[in-house]
Amino acid sequence: MGRFREKAESTFDINLAPMLDVIVAIVPMLLLSVVFMRVTMVEAQVPQIVAEAIENNKNKPNPVTVALVIEDKGFKFEVTENGKKSTVNVASVNGLPDLDALNAQAAIIKKKHPDIFRVSVKPGKTVSLEKIISTLDNIRSFKNGETVTIKNEKTGKSGVTNLMFPEIVFSDILEG
Repeated sequence: MGRFREKAESTFDINLAPMLDVIVAIVPMLLLSVVFMRVTMVEAQVPQIVAEAIENNKNKPNPVTVALVIEDKGFKFEVTENGKKSTVNVASVNGLPDLDALNAQAAIIKKKHPDIFRVSVKPGKTVSLEKIISTLDNIRSFKNGETVTIKNEKTGKSGVTNLMFPEIVFSDILEG
């Protein structure tokens, strides 16, 4: 009868204290390593007549659109007027962006279309943030004291401004 011994049920407890100690140490470290992103919009003040012209252009369909493609090799303005697209290239000089030529070409476009204040910017995938910012700085206003006269349609008053394209819209930045 020795063969049929009764099997004793054995119970044991798992010590969870070391595992809880690890979790208590890891959770705060994970929380501290999370990158918090804050999106900030900077509202730059523009002269009142320019702000009114920008607001008036938003309310009416405009047959003229200006887009700027930023590439490593240079820049390309795409102006669409009444459905016809014209392209103007601004090449780099010695591998560096020619920002003076960019500003000059933007000035030509602005003088041809003084009521347009918006430009759609299409940066290339490999274009650095520094190049994008310097590009935007160079198309925002005229250099060399140049100005353009704009007319308020509601009041009939005219005003002079040195701003070319203060309203920037990024487009095609999420395309594959």
